[in-house]
Amino acid sequence: MTKHRLLISFALAALCVVAPPAAAQEQTDSSAANSDEENAASSPAPSPAGESTPTPTPTSKAAAQLKQNAKKLAVQEKELAELDKKIEQLKAGEVSTSTQAELAADKVAYLTGELAAAQLRFEQTTLTVTEVNREIEQVEADIAQSETDVTSTREQLGQTLRALYEHDQTTIIDIMFGQGSLSSVLSDRRAYHTLQQRTVELIASLKEKQVHLSEQHNHLIAQQQQLEQLKLAQAYQQAEITDRRSDQQQLLRQKEVEQAKYERRIAEAQEARREIERQIFTVQSAGLEVALTDAFTAARFASARTGVRPALLLAILKVETNVGANLGSGSFPDDMHPDSREPFLRLMKKLGRDPYQTPISRRPASYAGWGGAIGPGQFMPWTWETLETRIAVLSGKPVPDPFTLADALVGVGIMLADRGATDTAKEAEAVARYLAGPNWIYHLWYSSRVLAVADEYVREGLN
Repeated sequence: MTKHRLLISFALAALCVVAPPAAAQEQTDSSAANSDEENAASSPAPSPAGESTPTPTPTSKAAAQLKQNAKKLAVQEKELAELDKKIEQLKAGEVSTSTQAELAADKVAYLTGELAAAQLRFEQTTLTVTEVNREIEQVEADIAQSETDVTSTREQLGQTLRALYEHDQTTIIDIMFGQGSLSSVLSDRRAYHTLQQRTVELIASLKEKQVHLSEQHNHLIAQQQQLEQLKLAQAYQQAEITDRRSDQQQLLRQKEVEQAKYERRIAEAQEARREIERQIFTVQSAGLEVALTDAFTAARFASARTGVRPALLLAILKVETNVGANLGSGSFPDDMHPDSREPFLRLMKKLGRDPYQTPISRRPASYAGWGGAIGPGQFMPWTWETLETRIAVLSGKPVPDPFTLADALVGVGIMLADRGATDTAKEAEAVARYLAGPNWIYHLWYSSRVLAVADEYVREGLN
């Protein structure tokens, strides 16, 4: 009997730790609410509906630097727009030696500004990578704490259930003879009911913590996917910086003012136009070259099933895959992140391909990161695996293939549609989210590249 009373007392004491008094809980809730209001006042505007990952609160040095860089970039782009307008006015005006000299000088200034803007964009992506890494570390720490909380709650629940079991083995007569007074019996029964109530609360708390733990794991996966996509963006931006520097040097080497006939056009749009003139569509990283009519047919097929306009689908595929020679020259397993290897091997088995002979993106040499992207859409293996069922349903193929143009376009369409690209007014945001997730506002430069290429396809009749 003494053991029974001690078990109940111990369980009640443990439960008090898990379930604080109502007044204390209200005070905690009130403090949390006040904290939430303070955070809301200093945080950026929330992401629009449809984006599952929340915009990170700018508490780190990297996040603060991101804002500062965004302001610099806005100033730089405003200056570029003014220079661009002036260049167009000079071109339309009377041709003279002084006009040509001024035009050449403005073009040099424009290229210098574009190079500075490209460098700022690269720094933005690098800072975003730093911020996402910080968030991943925080989520991993939160997951560890949640797992500890779940374990602790389970232990306390076990202690409570043992106390209840001990009580159930004791009859009222045993209690009366053992304790010798009715008040003791009633007190014991009240403690028993309290234990029952706290047991229900503990079970509910345990379920809630387990759901929260699952959500944290899902958030961690999303952040890891975003991190790999941002690292791919770094390769693109480095190529852009190299192109801008080369253009600048070329223009500066022109000794005669009359030779200063540089026309500013986006590199990807120029390439798309040249291909359109040759009636082909190429994907450098996958070694793919198809007739332009076949590419348009595949894009229209994917558009009909995902709701994203075909020109945008083809444009994003073009920009994603033509960012550098390293995107098809990697090899398994050396260039692939360990987390991607098992999904990659599962996919290779389904497709009947040799994983060691299948082209993947190469691991970058100039910064920390991994390769491993596959097919025309440059999907990471685990990303393709998460989309595979949906692609199969939309494409009508039991085993969709990321190395075929039509299936890759359906996959890209699903990802863009999930980010709002079925509404043409939201395309710029959707494309930026495709690259950078909740940090999209800092990466609209990517959207402008994709939309410029899309315009070339629209001019050719791909609507």
